Amino acid sequence: MSPESPGRSEGEDRSAAAQTSSGEQAATILWALLAGVLFGAGLIVSGMSDPANVLGFLDVTGAWNPSLAFAMGGAILVAAPAFAWVRRHGRTLQGQPVRLPDRRHITAPLVLGSVLFGLGWGLVGLCPGPAVVVAAQGVPKACAFLIALALGLAVASFSARSRRTVDPRTVVARSCRRPLRRADPKDKKVVKN
Repeated sequence: MSPESPGRSEGEDRSAAAQTSSGEQAATILWALLAGVLFGAGLIVSGMSDPANVLGFLDVTGAWNPSLAFAMGGAILVAAPAFAWVRRHGRTLQGQPVRLPDRRHITAPLVLGSVLFGLGWGLVGLCPGPAVVVAAQGVPKACAFLIALALGLAVASFSARSRRTVDPRTVVARSCRRPLRRADPKDKKVVKN
């Protein structure tokens, strides 16, 4: 008998837990598929998957096409309540924990990534979401874009991993072995502690 569930064996408890976790996993996959279909349909209906519309939107000094501003505004209006709920509760509607990025911390990688994203978007008229939609239609330019995107992500991931190979505990341990020094304000000599 299992102490957690009287009348059931430990094996039955594990089996029930495995079924629950596989059921939760199936629900998560189903929600992701539904979100992907809605997102893709929204990109197609709004015209955001058409590179000509995107480039027209980005061309503010020429023949500017403001229609995508309305699509983005509509997306923000729909997403804002969901983000507010997640920020308040720290989890999804399914109860999965969510860690949102800090809105006040601007880093060099964030700025560099934004610039690179903007350059790619402006040069091709595609960003990752619409590129998947257009590539699914068999457009060679979008397929090439996705290949380049995958290579860029692989390089960035490798670069980030290689920077993280230094264990911070090792750095702290090494710095603790050195004697600490502080400046003596009276005679401006360095004094060992």
